[in-house]
Amino acid sequence: MFSRSDLDELLEVEAEPAVSLYLPTHPAGREVRQDPIRLKNLLSSTAERLAASRRKPEIDALLAPAEAVVGNDGFWRQKEQGLAVFLAPAFYRAHKLPVPVSEEAHLAAHLHIEPLLPLLEDAGPFWLLTISAAHTRLFRAFSKARVGVWPKWRGSTCRRASAR
Repeated sequence: MFSRSDLDELLEVEAEPAVSLYLPTHPAGREVRQDPIRLKNLLSSTAERLAASRRKPEIDALLAPAEAVVGNDGFWRQKEQGLAVFLAPAFYRAHKLPVPVSEEAHLAAHLHIEPLLPLLEDAGPFWLLTISAAHTRLFRAFSKARVGVWPKWRGSTCRRASAR
């Protein structure tokens, strides 16, 4: 699980160029085989962008750790819903994410961490009241998962309040 210390490590990286890659992954199904291909495509497009200002040996050295992951079946066996890959000279980290992320490639002077911030929010438990014509329900929830319904009003109906 991505933690505050992981974020701090990413924020400390000051080497340039800094590459941040995000892609949604599939925990099961036929789409699973597409995930390494999608990472490979992101790496290829990043290499093309880097070619405008860097030499090929430098680009190859920068992207090599992530390219090794593409063919590593063990890496792809344990899946989550998203993947974040960070590359900089002498730096590589890959984080499997419990939430889906949009497919993005960022090339900048620092690593792009904005999609990771919701993972660190801890608002604690909260209550959510849903009201519809057919049901009224109260949920006790945490930022990442609903815990339960209270009370169990499944068969009851609500009277409509008339607007005055």
